[in-house]
Amino acid sequence: MPDDGKLQFGICIPQLFPEGSVDLEAISSYMQKIRSLGYTSAWVQDGVIGSRPSLDPLPLLAYVAPFSGDLTLGVSVLLANLRIPIPVAKSVATLDHLTGGRLILGIGMGFYEGAYPAFGLDVKRRVSRFEEGIQVMKALWSDGKASFQGKHFHLNDVAMNPKPVQKPHPPLWFGAHSAPALRRSVVYGDGWMSAGAASTADFKDEIKLVRQFMEEERRDPSAFKLSKRVYLYVDKDRDTAEKSLREWSAIIYQDPDRLPRTAVYGGVQDCVDGLGEVVEEGIDLLMCNPVGDLPAQAEVLARDVLPKLGFP
Repeated sequence: MPDDGKLQFGICIPQLFPEGSVDLEAISSYMQKIRSLGYTSAWVQDGVIGSRPSLDPLPLLAYVAPFSGDLTLGVSVLLANLRIPIPVAKSVATLDHLTGGRLILGIGMGFYEGAYPAFGLDVKRRVSRFEEGIQVMKALWSDGKASFQGKHFHLNDVAMNPKPVQKPHPPLWFGAHSAPALRRSVVYGDGWMSAGAASTADFKDEIKLVRQFMEEERRDPSAFKLSKRVYLYVDKDRDTAEKSLREWSAIIYQDPDRLPRTAVYGGVQDCVDGLGEVVEEGIDLLMCNPVGDLPAQAEVLARDVLPKLGFP
């Protein structure tokens, strides 16, 4: 992602296939389209278990890498606690090579604690496991041979090669909501992306805390990126946009009311106004996540909405 001080605009990659048939040609043509439209980054999400028909993020990024041009590729966020950090570190280092050093790794614990028993994990120790996992991955990426002794992981002169292209490692952007998690983002991370499930009002409260913690932890603002994923849908008016949004919300969350509570939607001016409230907080990246008909939405956003916010 360019680091020229300008607001950057990213967009999601096709990842949900409700009908069960994955259309690889549609993915590749979409990637070429968003490159031509001027987006600077493309993003995937994580969802290991659940009813959402979602492709796994890291293999999907490996697939799109050859035809992604100079787009930065990111995952926001990988549910790190549901994975063992050593193979994740290996996969991420490999992916950093496949992308030529264009990878951003977003990580988080996730909000669904009910998944932990299925993975043989103790939900009461999730924070210490998460923090140790980050330290393990950083050591494997940075040290010739990594050693680490914690409550969950024990490494004695463990080597992992090749190291990532980006030094000391791909940027780590955290997904976080609570005050302790936001501080953890500032302490361990290189950036923060507010979730699409967070309303604009919640986002404004969160970013104030992040900036407070950055000051307290003496983080250089130029070295810590601020961003937000925004679920959105552009249509001829607010009513028709809401109808489509509710249909997708029922598919993705089994709850037609969930997306309308936090998404930006409606006609062009509705979306300009809604996204403008996010942009005015001084973020580095606006990550657009249209729901449904991604190629058409990517085009209408690039043509009619985002130029009023400084795109491309």
